[in-house]
Amino acid sequence: MNFTYVFILITFQIVESFGERLKKLRLRAGLSQKEVAERASLSASTYRDWEYGKKIKGEPYVELASALGVSISELFTDEKSVTSKVHQELREIELLVESIRKTVAAL
Repeated sequence: MNFTYVFILITFQIVESFGERLKKLRLRAGLSQKEVAERASLSASTYRDWEYGKKIKGEPYVELASALGVSISELFTDEKSVTSKVHQELREIELLVESIRKTVAAL
């Protein structure tokens, strides 16, 4: 197997997995392809092509992360940043405290 073939194969696999990650993050956010495209100032067809594995031209990653409500780190690694996890846990605590307040007020 020559070097060029291996490079192309690896590049294809990276692009393909990034497209799958985009789709997973979009679905988790409860958004349509059109909604993500609008939030990232892209055409819907361009975003759809990226989800299907077409090579991304330029550097729209900050806009994509923002549109999907994730950090740049999570966009590339699918791992939430520590800050994101802390914010999520704080929100869960706030909801729990609110629930307790309602319960106590009903007593």
